[in-house]
Amino acid sequence: MPKFIGYKDALEETEGKKRNLLLGNGFSIACDPRFEYESLFKKANFKEHSSLQNVFENLKTCNFEEVIRELHKTSTHLRVMSAYRNSEKLKKSAEEISSDIRNAKLILLNVIKDTHPDKQTALTEDQYKSSRRFLKNFIGHSLVSHTSNVDINKEILITDTSVLINFLNIKRLDLLIKYPGKFLITEHVIEEITIDFPGQQALLNSAISDGLLLADPIQIRVEIQLFF
Repeated sequence: MPKFIGYKDALEETEGKKRNLLLGNGFSIACDPRFEYESLFKKANFKEHSSLQNVFENLKTCNFEEVIRELHKTSTHLRVMSAYRNSEKLKKSAEEISSDIRNAKLILLNVIKDTHPDKQTALTEDQYKSSRRFLKNFIGHSLVSHTSNVDINKEILITDTSVLINFLNIKRLDLLIKYPGKFLITEHVIEEITIDFPGQQALLNSAISDGLLLADPIQIRVEIQLFF
């Protein structure tokens, strides 16, 4: 079992050492309660996915990640059962669940996109200072130490779609230039933006071409463990 320690203890143990930082929706939640799962769930559009909404209600949760995990496990279980019973009904149910896994991810991405502020001025002074104070602990460190095509001696911050889409929405990817390092995105992020946010595709491609973002595939096991 991995050892989990508090943030303060982690800073103390890594003083003078290289630190790794992976930003996801948790960073947004800490910055603004609008990104908490309960708030996102209330805004989510389940109009065409009533069965998926029922799953949330039956599990008594608003946590999208928890629901997606349970759907994955159920789908796998049904596929295993269908191998023994050769049941088309079980296979069909597994396919329906797999479809709802994709729907849940898409609904979550859309509601996060709609929740993100469309102007940088929407960030209060306290939120800005708090975010800066948190990130300051990682400036001067190598933020990602396992990539296949990137110099690991440079400062690199790996980011996912939920963070990147905020900069795309306000058309201010240029703000990344002010950071003394590079931002890395994986092919999974590029695929999500291409499929779910096609209106932002041109900005994303331009940022990659201009070197504002580094695009790198996840290939080896240690990279997959770091990302997930």
